[in-house]
Amino acid sequence: MSTLVSFLWHMHQPFYKDLARDRYVMPWAYLHATKDYYGMPALLKQFPQVHQTFNLVPSLIVQIEEYAQGKAHDPSYDLAFLPTDGFTDEDRRLVLDNFFPIPVRTMVQPFPRYLELLEKKQRGESFSDQDLRDVQVWWSLAWIDQDLRPRELVEKGREFSEADKLYVRELVQKTINQVIPVYREVQQAGSIEISTTPFYHPILPILINSRVDDPNVPVDVRV
Repeated sequence: MSTLVSFLWHMHQPFYKDLARDRYVMPWAYLHATKDYYGMPALLKQFPQVHQTFNLVPSLIVQIEEYAQGKAHDPSYDLAFLPTDGFTDEDRRLVLDNFFPIPVRTMVQPFPRYLELLEKKQRGESFSDQDLRDVQVWWSLAWIDQDLRPRELVEKGREFSEADKLYVRELVQKTINQVIPVYREVQQAGSIEISTTPFYHPILPILINSRVDDPNVPVDVRV
């Protein structure tokens, strides 16, 4: 007897925009847009017979659209592409404090130069402008879907130029702009269905399963 399996991918982010200051306080919506939120539906184009459902939360869609339209005021996004010769001491500190991903094993260790820079930070050594530029570029590269990550920059690995950084910025912006269209494309092709939730309720699995904190209940896979 065959078994039917339903895939429901819950694509969510809280609303990170500080409306009073008209700025984003965290960069996770745009970073995940260049990775999972684009990469997963794009991958499905290779497997049109695998039908799945994507739950797109309005608080996520609004943020992606703001980044796509260039209306998002995000200090982290700006700092990621700021020329290093314009850095203040505070900029240097923020890059070192914030531009190394927490999942080191999967997002830093695969890239020798990035790991080298993390270890240099951990030893408390000083960073040159070139070191900081390499951190900036690797931060963006690590967050880009692996199928889009520029091979020539990955192979170059170090001593990135401001032109390299500008190229990565253009790729990041292009990918963000493609997120909503790629969902529309695979939906129109019949590969996926789209569901949604109330604007400020991004954690759908908790709403579905109120026993999520019960260790005796199997935990659903969430994105």
